[in-house]
Amino acid sequence: EVALSSYGFKYVLFSNAAAGNGPINKIDSGGLYAFAVSATFGSCKLQMLGPDDITWIDIEDAVLTTNGAIGVYLPVGCSVRAVGTGGSAYYATLKQIAE
Repeated sequence: EVALSSYGFKYVLFSNAAAGNGPINKIDSGGLYAFAVSATFGSCKLQMLGPDDITWIDIEDAVLTTNGAIGVYLPVGCSVRAVGTGGSAYYATLKQIAE
């Protein structure tokens, strides 16, 4: 799910989901995003589809093991997903940060 507001794009990666792979989202506007996650943890990481359009690649330092948020730069047109391991009740979003 993606929404556009006056503050930029927002992508919903998980909404009260079990651990596993979230839905694939194509990034419409590149730049800086806040990757925010809340859950009863294991861990949650952000992945990007690799240049072969088959392999999922972990985005460096985009892993959370507690509720929180981190900044990540994403290129326009890339496909991303969140992956939850262990835990439950995952909520995860990417929100574009105006620069």
